[in-house]
Amino acid sequence: MVSRRPRASEAIDAEANQGKRVLQVDPSHVEALSCLAANHFYTDQPELALRFYRRLLQMGLNTPELWCNLGLCCFYASQYDMALSCLEKALGMAGDAAMADVWYNIAQVAIGIGDLGLAYQARAPPRPRPRPAP
Repeated sequence: MVSRRPRASEAIDAEANQGKRVLQVDPSHVEALSCLAANHFYTDQPELALRFYRRLLQMGLNTPELWCNLGLCCFYASQYDMALSCLEKALGMAGDAAMADVWYNIAQVAIGIGDLGLAYQARAPPRPRPRPAP
């Protein structure tokens, strides 16, 4: 008997179905909402992903990663002004660990909208933050 390996799209569909089942039991399950949002984003449905990410915001989740994801969804849904606002919010709350990812996303969006000046600024090496003297 020959077994067949599931294709990547089948695995993604199974993951999305699992997320939907979890949400039927617990509508506020953060991981399931995030999974479905990412699934919609990567299947070229940024408008649907926006609904799930906004729901996470309404539930009180407020992280730079969430704001980056919102910004990218807005960008791919052609809401350019909202995309930059979300990324600016992410930049304001990002710590050292997430700062590079936020700047990378800002550069990608800037290139996409044709703002090469902003893209260049985002790709330039960041200046070190001044640290208080001990």
